[in-house]
Amino acid sequence: MAQAAPPSTPYGILQPLHATSKCLDDPGYATANNVVIDQWTCVIQTNEGWRVEQPVAFREVWIRNQYSGKCLTVLNGSKSAGAYVVQYTCTAVNDNGLWYVTKWTNSTYGTYYDFENVHCGLVLNIAGASTANGAKLIQWPWFPTARNNFFYFPTDLGAFAI
Repeated sequence: MAQAAPPSTPYGILQPLHATSKCLDDPGYATANNVVIDQWTCVIQTNEGWRVEQPVAFREVWIRNQYSGKCLTVLNGSKSAGAYVVQYTCTAVNDNGLWYVTKWTNSTYGTYYDFENVHCGLVLNIAGASTANGAKLIQWPWFPTARNNFFYFPTDLGAFAI
């Protein structure tokens, strides 16, 4: 009997809670490993499409880009606050590309999420809480702030349902 495929979500956008006109972006439709992910004004295209996949039957997930097929990964397996988050070939061998997802809900923002790196316990964050195009995605210690939380939004690319 064939084993069932691990769960995944359709593609959609990841939008920083503090910069609601921005989306996580694979800059320039890059397909190479180690390209630093940034935020950019949302235009709803495939380099802004992301989905959450569960590669094994555990709590850890990959976050895969629709255009490149690469996954969010902490550059060089760094455990340092401020390390860049890049796209890299998805693999369950290196836990710097695996994430825990936490769902939050409140009356101000509704439902949003944070993503904790399995390798070091730091979360996805926009550097300096910037709202500018090109601001880099980094890992940072968790604290209750909008810059390390993200919305999932339904789009023409799909919607997330975690």
